[in-house]
Amino acid sequence: MDEFRFLQVMVNLIVVEVASLSVRSNTQRNPMVEGYNMKIPPATYDEAIQRPDSDHWLVAMRKEMNLMSEMNVYELVPLPVDC
Repeated sequence: MDEFRFLQVMVNLIVVEVASLSVRSNTQRNPMVEGYNMKIPPATYDEAIQRPDSDHWLVAMRKEMNLMSEMNVYELVPLPVDC
């Protein structure tokens, strides 16, 4: 019986994930307050619709909801009576 030898390769994979997160304090969450940073994406719907660029955020939200609907990510159901 012949013996086969396979080349053994050692691979060292290093995955580095860098996340950049900027957080505003609650007092800076209002786009009408001085010091509000337009470079940081809004954290809530209310914050997004108060911004001067709210029309862009609304378009992005609609696109995202349409895409999720097309992919059947969720199913709309009636709200419970007490909600």
